Amino acid sequence: MRPTWIVLGLVVGLGAVAYVKLRERADAPPLAKSPAAVAKAGEGAAGAGEDAAGARKAVEPAGEAPPLAKSAGAPSSLPPEEAAAAEVRTQVDAKRRAGDGAAADLLEKRLDGELAETAEARRHALERGTALAKEALREDRPLDARVPLADRARRDLSRALSLPELFDAAGAPTEERARLVATIATLNATVYTWRGTLPGVTTAYEVKPGDSPVRIVSREKLPYGPNVLLFWNHGGNLDPSRLRAGERLVLPTEALEVRVDRARHRMGLYVGGVLVKELAVGVGKPSTPTYPGVYEVKDKYLNPDWHVPPELLRPGDARVVPYGDPRNELGDAWIPISSVEHPTGYGIHGTNKPDTVGTDCSNGCVRLRNPEAVEMTGWVRTGKNEGPATRVVIR
Repeated sequence: MRPTWIVLGLVVGLGAVAYVKLRERADAPPLAKSPAAVAKAGEGAAGAGEDAAGARKAVEPAGEAPPLAKSAGAPSSLPPEEAAAAEVRTQVDAKRRAGDGAAADLLEKRLDGELAETAEARRHALERGTALAKEALREDRPLDARVPLADRARRDLSRALSLPELFDAAGAPTEERARLVATIATLNATVYTWRGTLPGVTTAYEVKPGDSPVRIVSREKLPYGPNVLLFWNHGGNLDPSRLRAGERLVLPTEALEVRVDRARHRMGLYVGGVLVKELAVGVGKPSTPTYPGVYEVKDKYLNPDWHVPPELLRPGDARVVPYGDPRNELGDAWIPISSVEHPTGYGIHGTNKPDTVGTDCSNGCVRLRNPEAVEMTGWVRTGKNEGPATRVVIR
C-alpha cells in the first residue's frame, strides 16, 4: 500500500503546483500590444474627452489624508520612512477589507505624497497599477472608460521600475521588469493614440501647411523634442517627412525628462513621469566620475568635432579632433548638458567604442551607442525659441 500512497501524494502535489502556476498566470498583467494595434482601436473614440475626464477623476483619491497612525508592528530594522510606509500599507489593506474605500483612498495619499519615494510606497503602486492595467486593457469595455485607467496604471507602474527586486545581483533587469516595461508601452499607446484626448495629459493639433515636427515644437513651445510628437502618432516611425498638412495629431502636454541611473548603467526617457524608452549607457570611470545632479540640455550637434579638454591633452595632441577621426570620442552626436555645479564640459554623446556602453568607461559624460545618440537629439530639446530645455537627472 505504501507505494500507492506515495504515487497519490505526488499526483496531488503536482496538481497543486499546476494550480498555483495557473493562478499566477491569470493574475499577471495583460500582454503588451504594439502602438500600431492600439492606434487602430483609438481611431473610433473621437469626441469623448469629457467622459474620459470624468472617469479619470473617479480613480483619483481626493480630500485630506487622516493623521498617520503610529506603527503597530512594522519591523524596527526598517528606516523610519520605510516603517511608516509599511504601516500605511497595512492600514490601507485593513480599510479595504472593512469596505471603507473612502478612508483607504485618503490613506493612500500618504503613499503617493510624502512617502512616495519609499520602496514600500512603490510596491503599493505596483500592486495598484497592475490591477488598473488589467481593467484598462480589457477590450470588452468602452475605450473612453479605459483610457483614464490606463493613464493611472502607467504612472503607478513607472514608479515601481526602480524597485531593487526587479534587478538581479549584477544589476540587470529581471524578466518581470521587462514585462512591466512592455505593459507600460501598451498603456502609453492607449493614452497617446486616443482621439478623444485626456485633459492635462494630451491635446489635439491639426498640422498646418509647411509644418515640420521641429517647427511645431518650436512654435508651440512644447516641452520635448520632435520625436515625442512623432512616436505615437506615426506608430513608432520617427521620419519627419511623413507629416502631412491636415493630419490630426495627439500631442502629450507634459514634459520629457531624462533620468540616468549610474549604478545600473541605464537611461530612461520619461514623459510626465512615465517611462517611454530605456537605453543602456556608459558612465564615468572612478577617476573621472559622472557627477550626480540636475542638468539641462544646452544644445545638440550631429557629426561633432571633439574639443579635447585641457586635462586630457598630452604633448603633441591636437586640440580639436575632427568628426570621423578614430580618436574622436563623441561618435555621431553630442548633447552638451549643464548644471550650476558643472556648467561646462559634460554631455550625452555617441562613441566609437560601442562595447564600452554599459560600463564605467568615460571621462565623466554619459555614453550611448551611435544610433541611439543620434535618435536622442530628436527626443530632447534646448531652451531656444523661449521653450523649456529638457531636464537631465543623474543619480
